[in-house]
Amino acid sequence: MFKLFRINNYRPILRCNQNSILNQFKSTLVETHSQLATEHQTTTGVLPVTTQLNIIDNTNNEKIPVFRILDLKGVPLPGAVVPKLDADTARKMYKTMITEHTVDDILYNAQRQGRISFYMQNSGEEACHIGCASALNPNDVVFSQYREFGVLLWRGFTVQQAADQCFSNEADLGKGRSMPVHYGSKTLK
Repeated sequence: MFKLFRINNYRPILRCNQNSILNQFKSTLVETHSQLATEHQTTTGVLPVTTQLNIIDNTNNEKIPVFRILDLKGVPLPGAVVPKLDADTARKMYKTMITEHTVDDILYNAQRQGRISFYMQNSGEEACHIGCASALNPNDVVFSQYREFGVLLWRGFTVQQAADQCFSNEADLGKGRSMPVHYGSKTLK
């Protein structure tokens, strides 16, 4: 797992064993409920599911469907257009989502312990970040916001850079002049 180290009491460094993270994450992927492919359970009720991306006119206040391509077992839904990904890209996407989720947990706990002043989680948004970032060209400019750490992580932003930014230290690319989780990098666009 990740370990937090300090050098000269100023700069936290995160080190991790990625295999242990992968194994822990895989062991938590247990389906806890059954669900039809035509509906999606949320905290506020059941929403319809669609495999088509369409602009929706919601003047009649109908429920907006949730876009999905896979069911809970990872099987493509009927009518879904599944993107063609090579194994290396899919593996990189998976590892990046796990890294984002793990770093998110560590930094959230650091904020709760009073080590950093402010933190907003990305939990549950990992696939949105990585899916979108992987579809962009490397020279596309991204104006990310505080809950889009995964986009920069996909582009090469390091875990150490994220820690430096959240702890507002001298190694932070913004030199500690911004609130935590307002990541940015001129070199990564």
